[in-house]
Amino acid sequence: MAEVIVEGGYSYYVEQHIGNRRYVHCQLRLRNACFARGVKDNNAPIVLSVGHNHQILFDQRERVHFIADLRRAASRSLLPPTEIYNRIARRYPNEALLTPHPSVARLLRNIRRQITFPVINTLGELIQALYSQPLSHFRYYSDQQFLQFLNFADNAVIICAPWLISTLNSETIYVTSTSRSAVNVNGVRLLTTVSVNYINHVFPVAFVIWSRRDDQICSNFSDTLRQLFQGNAPRTIYTDFDLLPYLRCTFQGSQVIGTYESYCRILYQRALELDVETHLNDHENFLRNCMNLILLPADVANGMFNNMITNLNAPELNDFNNYLRNEWIENENFVSFYEDFAPLNNVSVLISNVISHRFEEHSSPKEFIQQIIWFFYAAKDDSTRLAANRAVFVTRFPLSTGYCLP
Repeated sequence: MAEVIVEGGYSYYVEQHIGNRRYVHCQLRLRNACFARGVKDNNAPIVLSVGHNHQILFDQRERVHFIADLRRAASRSLLPPTEIYNRIARRYPNEALLTPHPSVARLLRNIRRQITFPVINTLGELIQALYSQPLSHFRYYSDQQFLQFLNFADNAVIICAPWLISTLNSETIYVTSTSRSAVNVNGVRLLTTVSVNYINHVFPVAFVIWSRRDDQICSNFSDTLRQLFQGNAPRTIYTDFDLLPYLRCTFQGSQVIGTYESYCRILYQRALELDVETHLNDHENFLRNCMNLILLPADVANGMFNNMITNLNAPELNDFNNYLRNEWIENENFVSFYEDFAPLNNVSVLISNVISHRFEEHSSPKEFIQQIIWFFYAAKDDSTRLAANRAVFVTRFPLSTGYCLP
């Protein structure tokens, strides 16, 4: 067995012994390519002809481990790349100083592109894929918190963050829908966002993707939403008019308000369906005036509507006029905003703009889940910072003080 000499914190193998002189090399030579070697005469200290490079080897090994951990984390998470980098960097502080995020940003992006989801045709298949072993880790938006999926017979799916719902104790909820940001899964046409008011900011806590809507599905959605907020019953709910009756039935102890913005969207959509030519000035002005009717007292709105029809005298608008009269003007549930400014709250518009900006229209399932992960991650991060310091500046989510009209 080769003789070993320990000196100065290093171990050396004796490779040749001639008289009182021994020729030695670093014990790490074979494993880590430390080429330190020298001569030891009798009991004198070793005189090195080639110095040690242990620190260089250690740094190289640390970099290899750092990059390997980055690759592994990036391939198993849909969190923002900066967050993935920061998590690994905390374990390798010295290497992080030498390898900042910009130097590995392209690597992380390439790994993210290589993540693939199976072919998904239905909402049920989407949930099944994300609960399966290969993709289950993609549901996490923080170390301990993950997405929860609630399926209504493949007609609708609630994607929620239970930790956010329980933590962001709020008395105000906003429920708003958009058709511009639906995921590209067969039949999905509508995306609904459920947000809460927390320290004067609005944070999303649930998303709903719909492939079909009817009374039973909407009732199930409303009942499930009530269960999610069971320990935190909201005082006020701002919602689109199409979900208003279901939420009022379920949240009987809450004030459920249909928003002016939702009323305008409904009228505009119905106008397009009923052949209102919005590119014509007369038709456009007529539609704008119809949107303002809800701002008048109920008795005044009816007379104003009749005058508008008489003055315009456009038979091609009869279908739209009949819809407006039956569903709104002469409906026993007609709601006037004349004496109540609460429906003019504009927060639903603000949060919809944030959603539309982040989501690509008809995005793939991977891109869709990735953006939802981003929303919940950002909501958790910003709300935590706000809870620690209410003066902190938050830009990723809107303030909860917006109105359509001054």
